Amino acid sequence: MDLTIIIILLLTGTTTLVWGANTFVDHASVLANYLWVNDFVIWLMHIAAATSAPEVFFGLSAVLNVNQ
Repeated sequence: MDLTIIIILLLTGTTTLVWGANTFVDHASVLANYLWVNDFVIWLMHIAAATSAPEVFFGLSAVLNVNQ
């Protein structure tokens, strides 16, 4: 692949990731306010999900690739 295409894809992916993360946090805050939950609790849940996600995906990958 051409280096220019790789750089464009990298910048597009990074921009999309940052936009998606900001949108996710904004909507989680709105949902927390609607449910009368403290923003700190939502923040802690995000940290817990983010730190455990790689382990979950690694475990799923190991289970799915056990016979290959």
